Amino acid sequence: MKSQCDVVAVLLTLQMLRQVPTSNSYTWGVDFSERSVVSETFGQFMGLTDTIRSEGFSFKLSLEKGITDLTVYLCLSQDRLKTDDCDNVQLSPWLRLTLTTSPDAVEHFASQKNDIRNICFAWINEGGRHCISRLTGGFHGPHGEDFTISNEKFVLYDDVCNKDRNLLDYNILLIDCELHAFAFNDRVDSGLVQPPKSVVVDNTDHTLVKDLRRMLETGQGSDVTLVASDGREFAAHVTILSSRAQFFAKMFEHNMQEKQEKRVTIKDLESDALEGLLEFMYTDKVSNITPIAVKLLPKADEYDIPKLKTLCEESMAQELKSENAAEFLLLADVHHASQLREVAKHFIATHWKDVRETDGWKRLISHSPQIVCEITNIMAELIVF
Repeated sequence: MKSQCDVVAVLLTLQMLRQVPTSNSYTWGVDFSERSVVSETFGQFMGLTDTIRSEGFSFKLSLEKGITDLTVYLCLSQDRLKTDDCDNVQLSPWLRLTLTTSPDAVEHFASQKNDIRNICFAWINEGGRHCISRLTGGFHGPHGEDFTISNEKFVLYDDVCNKDRNLLDYNILLIDCELHAFAFNDRVDSGLVQPPKSVVVDNTDHTLVKDLRRMLETGQGSDVTLVASDGREFAAHVTILSSRAQFFAKMFEHNMQEKQEKRVTIKDLESDALEGLLEFMYTDKVSNITPIAVKLLPKADEYDIPKLKTLCEESMAQELKSENAAEFLLLADVHHASQLREVAKHFIATHWKDVRETDGWKRLISHSPQIVCEITNIMAELIVF
């Protein structure tokens, strides 16, 4: 078993390695030679849009239907700051870096939810790696057809222009971009194909999902009781539970105590999590999964419920922080949550200084030195040579 000191030694050794190129990488050279001639402000230099773009290039992105080649662009821009004086435009001191499939719509990405399936890192490559950062965002547009990720504080404009910072190579700013696309193979599409519009008015009070939810909430026709670890009881239906999870199907198929008593005690699941589990079994959704995803993930794995497992992974990936990243990675490794495992590894690689101080990191090292080696390999690609 490797100690934390051993891990540090491995990291220092990895600094001697060269970067391993990936298929999803691109280098963009931005010419700053005309800056002093045209204007002292980046906004005027860039024109009305305050943006310059690279030529289009192909990246593999993870979509609902799988990993697909799409044409994308890198954009460098300077945000306009809101002021009371409409005639006096103020620009952010930061340059924003954006990767997008829609170069004419880069101003509309800021509110987009982060897409954990496509993880992108970028940095300035001049005598090493500077301003290493992660771009966040995701798919947007009326039908989710556009993809935009960004970092609004990629590099300070004054740092680019400061000769002492040595970020320019003969007035060229070299920006490297690397994207990792992860396929959610066990994702189950929950959308329904909509029929053509009709003059017939549907009765929306009695959809299948609403009727099943009503059965769960009222306990109508229930024939089994599920008991949480804190003693709270929930009325349920054997047929629905058995059809949704083989765990329950086998339990009620054989002459087990639970079948005889029509009562199942789930000792390691509190009532809030059991309520969420039942909601998913009846409706294919969990209304408020964020606070209970950590509790549900092990059960989704134990009961072999792939879609619930994916929902938990997605929720937990959105909640990754330095304080919980190692714990989430350990949980993902134990319960074979491959999507969360990959995202958590990359998060730790870019926040290692903070993560290494947590108790979760110590437990992770004790549990699996192999995971630590995988993290150090990722970090080696981000090391400043």
